[in-house]
Amino acid sequence: MPVSLERLIAEVEPNVITEGMTRECIQILGGDPDNVEDKKRTIALRDVECLAYSFKSIARIDNLNGLEGLTKLQLDNNQITKIEAIGHLTSLTWLDLSFNKISKIEGLESLTRLVDLSLFCNQIEVIESLEAQSQLNVFSIGQNQIKKLDNVMYLRQFGNLRLVNLAGNPISKEHDYRSYVLSHIKNLTYLDYRRVAGTDVQQAMEQHQDEMIELQELEEQAVVEEKAGSEASVEAARMREANLDGVTSLLTDMVAEDPEWHRFVQVRIL
Repeated sequence: MPVSLERLIAEVEPNVITEGMTRECIQILGGDPDNVEDKKRTIALRDVECLAYSFKSIARIDNLNGLEGLTKLQLDNNQITKIEAIGHLTSLTWLDLSFNKISKIEGLESLTRLVDLSLFCNQIEVIESLEAQSQLNVFSIGQNQIKKLDNVMYLRQFGNLRLVNLAGNPISKEHDYRSYVLSHIKNLTYLDYRRVAGTDVQQAMEQHQDEMIELQELEEQAVVEEKAGSEASVEAARMREANLDGVTSLLTDMVAEDPEWHRFVQVRIL
């Protein structure tokens, strides 16, 4: 009877990331193929751009100091249970943590340049803690334990998102799953490995028309309020610079506790 890949990985003794393993996993792009091994041995760690720790039976992310130049990091097909110790890798644009045992999205707050993130085939139940990844373009979180469609709403904030994979999650079995995703996540090009047609989006918007109208009104109101808040902040800063801090709200502050003021301001002559 054939043994599954998952079982084989589970039975291997967990490994610790060492400098020797790191050098072995360096990916040299371009250049003379005959010099690849020499370059792996001699390149300064700060100059390494791509690392592939795939299938190394790593149980914990650690010992990645000095690799701040990394732009691509593969940690797929290991035994990792927690996303940690990568916050200093702020140049990362591509991160693969697929086929692990991760149950929570965390530890990515400082990775603001991420464009491509794969958490495929883990044990995640909630899509969260990705607010800093505003440039996210590709997001794969299929084959996890996401049960609520509300998680799709969370992804609406990512304006650059073009490819999403949610296939294999419990939510993908919902009867209106695809239409819900296409109506709530803007400008998708691919959903679950399938190209999104304009007609699909139009039909999805019509199916969820009432909800989308309400949602768009709320978003427009939020934009107005954000603009007003920004303008108020700019004005407050200008007044402070002119040593006039508090002048704008002076009258309001003076009468705030006067119980008669609300009747006074109702007099027409005012």
